[in-house]
Parts: sequence; structure tokens; C-alpha cells
Amino acid sequence: MKVNEALVNAFIERWRSETHTFHLKCGETTITLQDVYVLLCISVDGRPLTSNTNIDWFELCHELLGVRPDDDAVDGNSLLLSWLTSQFTNIHDFTCNQQGLERFAHSWILRFIFT
Repeated sequence: MKVNEALVNAFIERWRSETHTFHLKCGETTITLQDVYVLLCISVDGRPLTSNTNIDWFELCHELLGVRPDDDAVDGNSLLLSWLTSQFTNIHDFTCNQQGLERFAHSWILRFIFT
């Protein structure tokens, strides 16, 4: 799978965090529930999904990102974005296999949604 770095950079430059939209030549666009469903495989129809929130965040990070955060990178139920950014700075470090690309995509989506 080839990654179009120029396209990714163009989208990053056009993101406006104050409105949570992309400003494109054709207008504005944003992330929809369908996008969440397609990218994260989270159901957006039917009954709400709830469960116990006693999650081992270190283990969840390791499972989704392949990296276990330092103790000071997790604050309660929060993961420091600075830690996330420092671990996933260069996409080319993760393009050698499908799992690496998926982990980089997870980190990018987290940064994208919460910045």
C-alpha cells in the first residue's frame, strides 16, 4: 500500500480545530458517524454499547498501538498527546507491514480527533 504523503499533509494543513472541519476548495467537510463506522468498526446503529470502564489503558495502548506508554504518559483515563506524537512522528517507520500501518492510523485518528 502506497501512502500519498503530499495528500496526507494537505489534509493536515486544511484542518481547522476550532470548527472541527476541513477547509477545502470545494467547501467544508467533517468526520461523520459513517466515517467512524468504516474506520473503527464501531456500530452507530441500535442500542448503545456500554461496559465496565475499568480498562487497563497501558494494555489497550499496547494492543492498538503496539507501544506501552510510560507511567507519566497516562493521567487517569487520559493519554498525553505529546507522548502519542513522539511515538508516531514518521509514517515511513510504519509502512513495512499492514499491522504497522494500522497502528499508525490508530495514532493518527486519535491525534486528529482530540487536537
